Amino acid sequence: MKKEGGMMMEDGKMMEGDMGKMDGMMKDKHADAMTKGTLRKVDAEARTLTIKHGPIKNLGMPPMTMVFQTEDSVDLSELE
Repeated sequence: MKKEGGMMMEDGKMMEGDMGKMDGMMKDKHADAMTKGTLRKVDAEARTLTIKHGPIKNLGMPPMTMVFQTEDSVDLSELE
């Protein structure tokens, strides 16, 4: 299963919509951008990582679980 053009959320739905509020999020490179996260699942076949993270205050993002697609060049064998 390869997803393009958005992020898949924990319930399997794609996150879509206006990302305009994300403009300039890198202006203060690391100011309040750090949060803690837990790797919940590695799907080597689908090349995805499921990560549960805390709030990201400078983005107004609450804690959530997200699925991220990885590049083919990423070695997933070291992740648990």
